[in-house]
Amino acid sequence: ANVYMLPFFKNCGSRFLYLLDLYLERIVFFQDEVIVVEGSEGENMYILFKGQADVTVKGTKVGQLSAGMCFGEMAVLGLVRKRTATIVARTLCDLRCLSKKSLDEAIREFPEERIRFESLAATRQRILLEKNSGGKVK
Repeated sequence: ANVYMLPFFKNCGSRFLYLLDLYLERIVFFQDEVIVVEGSEGENMYILFKGQADVTVKGTKVGQLSAGMCFGEMAVLGLVRKRTATIVARTLCDLRCLSKKSLDEAIREFPEERIRFESLAATRQRILLEKNSGGKVK
């Protein structure tokens, strides 16, 4: 798998993806290992290349991540300083990590790509608000 094949990046320009791919750092987490902790500070976005991970908020499982999914987009954009969920590897997880510094450098060269990241972050924020309030948010 590579960044070019992931649904999230399918409409990105190839030069932007090439630059992002250069910045990505590979990290492997073993089963039951904590990837990020809710409430901790973070500036990285993660892309799950292989494996599955559980998402919990306030100790309650709220979702599951599988290959091709991303998390941490709100942190990498600087929209939040603290992690909104805990992510734990359910199986062996092969991830790529994108730092805020690296994304900022890539977006400086390709400013039009920032919209894609902001759109994903806005969707995630809305889902989080709906889960926390127990219903739809207008």
